[in-house]
Amino acid sequence: MITRRTFLAAMATASLAPLVGCSGGQQAGSGQQSSGESKEVENRSEPKPLEITESGWSVVGDGWVYYGFALKNPNKDVEAQMPTVTITGKAEDGSIVFSDKQTLFVVLPGETVHYGFQAGNGTAPATVEFKANEPSWVDSQTLDEDVFTVSNTAEVPDSYGGGVSYTGELTANYDLDKKQYSQVAVSVIARDASGAINYGNTTFVDTPSNGESEPFEISCFNMPEHSSFEVYAQVW
Repeated sequence: MITRRTFLAAMATASLAPLVGCSGGQQAGSGQQSSGESKEVENRSEPKPLEITESGWSVVGDGWVYYGFALKNPNKDVEAQMPTVTITGKAEDGSIVFSDKQTLFVVLPGETVHYGFQAGNGTAPATVEFKANEPSWVDSQTLDEDVFTVSNTAEVPDSYGGGVSYTGELTANYDLDKKQYSQVAVSVIARDASGAINYGNTTFVDTPSNGESEPFEISCFNMPEHSSFEVYAQVW
């Protein structure tokens, strides 16, 4: 079992194989069972599926879609590794304009991660749908605190009036294996006056050491009207 404090270090050497419910043992010899205590096998239920708890999008520029979503792992004892979300744009008649698939790294038990980026092919859709796909499940537990802390965020218009930068810094709260986790995905999520997501974008920065900080800047252009923004970080 991956413990709270050793999760990130253990993942550096853990397999990404799907969750299984049996453990290996040493054989006593051909045709023989080794002696030992007999116990009932725990009946493990199937993990609950990942949930997209909110999502939103806007057409920006020449028909491109910029989206944001929140992906929740409702389970208490398994993490989702390499989860994917399918983003599908449709025309008014229901025909498919585009279909993209976005892969994330991990969603811990009980955790909700936010991500935003660009999708589409330059043809503006009438609607956009988000679907969470089945990931690989691995035994895990929630951490005592977030992997990263994001602070000192600001929205900075550029001097030309057509773009905005979202800046700040992230601090690592754990020792991460930088060979395994060399980067951090930093995502901005913008919301309209009603609080609904209407934009998202992401940049990547080098993974800082435990207790150290790394500055970031997310450059965005042709932003839709928005009333607030948030910034999130996750291992990549």
